[in-house]
Amino acid sequence: MGPSHLPFFTAITHSTPNLSVLVLGYTLAPSATYPTQLTQAIECLRYTLTTLSHPPASISIDGDSAGGNLALGVLSHLLHPHPEIPPLELHSPLGGAILLSPWASFSTHLDSMRENKLKDLVGPDVNDLWYKSFLGGRARDGYNEPVAAEEGWWNGLEGLVGEVLVLAGGDEVLVHGIRVLGGRLAVSHFLLYICVCVCVCVFIFRRRASPWSSGMARCR
Repeated sequence: MGPSHLPFFTAITHSTPNLSVLVLGYTLAPSATYPTQLTQAIECLRYTLTTLSHPPASISIDGDSAGGNLALGVLSHLLHPHPEIPPLELHSPLGGAILLSPWASFSTHLDSMRENKLKDLVGPDVNDLWYKSFLGGRARDGYNEPVAAEEGWWNGLEGLVGEVLVLAGGDEVLVHGIRVLGGRLAVSHFLLYICVCVCVCVFIFRRRASPWSSGMARCR
């Protein structure tokens, strides 16, 4: 979590009645490696549902970058319980999920890694170092690398979460993987929105029904 996140959370909770923000301070690699962080995220959601007694429909799972990767890991666990983490069963769908530039792919060979490496703060070398530190020698799979999930992995997502918003910047090194992920998620979710900011524009792709429809809206 960066220095800008807490002021943002403070601002939205002050301006939005009945809104609370619960921030997970998960253990960073290399102090702990996968699946420790996913376990912590699942237990945070379990605590919110049971101890804090919030109904699923009132909860939105949100994450930025590595946090977006972790949010997707939570959704994966709800769909396919991780063999090393106790299952968590929902009796009704979550309200939503917001994925801000989620770390969807660990590959350093994506087009955006090459084209945007001088535009983004994180380049291919750093990406490679970080994901290897995070995994700690474990294999890449659908829980830790969303685009590595097998075909049909996200089936059932629509019954798990109300709406999903995926945001990315066109000059990010991660944007190619995010586009790939968004396309796969959209196959399994009717109310999925993928927004890629390009200069002053947002390209919005929605799957309302087959075939796909697309539109473009100016950022405000």
